[in-house]
Amino acid sequence: MKNPKYKVVLVDDNNDFKEAIKANFSFRHDIEVIGEAFDGIQFLDLLKTCAPDIVLMDINMPNMDGIVATKKGLIEDRSIKIIGVTMADNTDIHLDMLHFGFAGGILKNQFTDQFDKALEAISQGEVYFPLLN
Repeated sequence: MKNPKYKVVLVDDNNDFKEAIKANFSFRHDIEVIGEAFDGIQFLDLLKTCAPDIVLMDINMPNMDGIVATKKGLIEDRSIKIIGVTMADNTDIHLDMLHFGFAGGILKNQFTDQFDKALEAISQGEVYFPLLN
């Protein structure tokens, strides 16, 4: 098997959502899930031991939310691309994500439809925020 093109970390306090994403990615040869975190604190610890290309970051989590975790994570490694994955159908939250360095923002209930579009955009150096269009 070829090496995957993208190493991905999942950050979400909802284990069912993480399991669904991992199941979705298990059929793909271009993506490998290399780590998981329950909240922003675990994510920052995980960054010390792995180097993801892409992080799928929940916004609303206990202990440290996705916005704060992203700000701190991008200080550690500017090369990672963080896609906010949220239930928040709120343009203000998506504007915050854009402002704080997220590469994209998609709704959880549209993940399957929008992940590949987000991946294509960020791989070309663009951002992907369909809620802001």
